[in-house]
Amino acid sequence: MFLVDVIAGILFGFVLGLIPSLHINLVGYLFFLFGIFIFFRNHFYFFFSLCISQTLTSIVPSFIFYTPTHDTLISPFIGQLESLKITLLEYFSLSFFGFLLGAFFAVLFLPIFYLLFVMFSDFYILIFIVLLLVLIFLIFQENYWQSRGLVFSIVVFSGVLGIFTLKYNFFFKEPLIPCIFGLFAFPNILVILFSDSKGQEKSSPSVQEIISFKDVVNSSFLGTLFSSTIAIFPSLSPGLAMSFASFFQKKISSKKTIVMFSSILSSVLLIYFFLSVVFNKHRLGFLSMLSTNQIFPKMVLSDIFFMSFVFLLVVGLTVFIIYSSIDTIIFFLNRFDKRNILFCVSTFSILLIFWFCGLAGVFLLLVSTAIGFLPIVYNKNRLALMSYLIIPTVLFFV
Repeated sequence: MFLVDVIAGILFGFVLGLIPSLHINLVGYLFFLFGIFIFFRNHFYFFFSLCISQTLTSIVPSFIFYTPTHDTLISPFIGQLESLKITLLEYFSLSFFGFLLGAFFAVLFLPIFYLLFVMFSDFYILIFIVLLLVLIFLIFQENYWQSRGLVFSIVVFSGVLGIFTLKYNFFFKEPLIPCIFGLFAFPNILVILFSDSKGQEKSSPSVQEIISFKDVVNSSFLGTLFSSTIAIFPSLSPGLAMSFASFFQKKISSKKTIVMFSSILSSVLLIYFFLSVVFNKHRLGFLSMLSTNQIFPKMVLSDIFFMSFVFLLVVGLTVFIIYSSIDTIIFFLNRFDKRNILFCVSTFSILLIFWFCGLAGVFLLLVSTAIGFLPIVYNKNRLALMSYLIIPTVLFFV
């Protein structure tokens, strides 16, 4: 019965992961809304498997649907997929290596991560200083004062939104759902929906890059190392781990970036679940929801080892399913107009937000989307939008 629940979670996650911009938080709320969890005896491992599978599979539409920006972590392709099929398969293969190695290193790092979290998680002055330094880094990574002023404005707008919806929230129900979707996902969808392109342009590498297995291992190691470090501090995005890890790369390339991004994507999942079940510290909204609804079981050391084993199993099976069906996925997604798919996804997400959060949630979606457009319009690093979480957390320590 346990294995059936794990496989069911993998299959659910695989299907849901192919839907672009469908966040795991929305999936969690949707499952609770319709009581889907009651059909599975092992609630925790069902959603654990679903979360891993959905997150890893989501990289497939990320390659196919989204237009690259200067801070995009991967270089996707738009339209004419058949002519780029070989390149896509190569990039997917690199992603799968990153997933597997990231999962492997994450399991190895768990004892070290446990010690670091015990040592520093209650050192509030250190957390305050780190978060403040991150904000300073986001602003002063720009070379010109005008650019720094623009990033500072993004930080202020995002932070004020976070203060009024997270720290002093008296009016909004579940504000994280519309705000996170509006800040990070919805602006990208709208850019594609209302762009002049008919969806037939493509972005392809200008030169053939060669990456060795040593480079793959090194990139995965760096990604996992920095994702583990970033996870110690609340409100920091895994995307920041990507920025820091890139500083230690001898030569930046799109292939190394894809491997590093994939390793972060897989490793951070185990770390976040580990934090939730061991320390009751939740870095993601759906984990807090699971804890509130008593989905998390009480775990001892042997259970942690078993969870790590299941994690590696799920990552391996998910990679196998995606890789064995990648031709079918590309063919299937290429048969549909991408704008129509994204329009359906955005409409469905807005309806869910209205269902969960009411008209106030739709208002928050509009405000957060307007703020989320600022980095796109002014071509700035979207990590500045993390201020939505960072600034309320900093004020907590003041």
